[in-house]
Amino acid sequence: MFLQNYGNSWGGVDEATETHALLLAKKNQLVEIQLQAAHLAEKNDTMPAELSALKHDLRVYLEGPEAAEYDTLMARQAVYEGKFHEADADYKQILSRSANVFRKAVHICEQSGGDTETIELLKAVRSGLESSSSVERTRGGLAVYPTLFPRLARMCRENDTLIKNKDEMALFSEQDAFIVPLTDAIARTEELNAESVRVADELNSLLFVGKKAEQEEKIHLLTEKIPANAAQINDIQDSIDEIRASVPEQAEHLRLNLDHLAGEGVHISLIKIPDFS
Repeated sequence: MFLQNYGNSWGGVDEATETHALLLAKKNQLVEIQLQAAHLAEKNDTMPAELSALKHDLRVYLEGPEAAEYDTLMARQAVYEGKFHEADADYKQILSRSANVFRKAVHICEQSGGDTETIELLKAVRSGLESSSSVERTRGGLAVYPTLFPRLARMCRENDTLIKNKDEMALFSEQDAFIVPLTDAIARTEELNAESVRVADELNSLLFVGKKAEQEEKIHLLTEKIPANAAQINDIQDSIDEIRASVPEQAEHLRLNLDHLAGEGVHISLIKIPDFS
């Protein structure tokens, strides 16, 4: 826009120039984000077909000859994991059955004058057995139990309320009744976990796994990209609406200002109010 002042209207000229520059900036911004929205919409138009093709290729690959060894190893791993959970459940069930006895034994020691040594042994065994580490369960729990058992057996004889049912009686009737099933459960979980790790290593060494993971990652990214683009397009449309909503008042103000300036002797040329339609 070119304005040449022949009168005393510098303030109006400056205001008109600024308004025109603002409208031009908004027009440029509008063009830019409209192009961005069109580009995203174009990409989203092609993505569903691309996603469908990727899923089809993955299905074909999963049914191909390379999948046979993978399926066998996965089945083995599922068996090992299932047996591991069974062994772990057996271990935790024994701990659950013994928990009340340990708790009451500590209470009895505290009531009888504070047998701190036995209390510490009870807590050490319990703490070790409740560890997630097999080594700590064995060394910190079961290894200490033979030292604790004579004291615990004596408390069972002297306190009728310590053992409340047949399960607890069987578990604390002798030293091995407690140690053997727990040792067996620990050994089974260690063995089964080791087998599961070995199978996992075999799986990771298969080229099939890497290619499968690569295809799945492409599908995952594309699945996320489509709605993300759609959301971005909506945001851009909101921005377009905001720009267009802000323009009419400013454009009308500029028209009125230019009419006024023309009447004040200002030469106006190269004037074109940007089109926001």
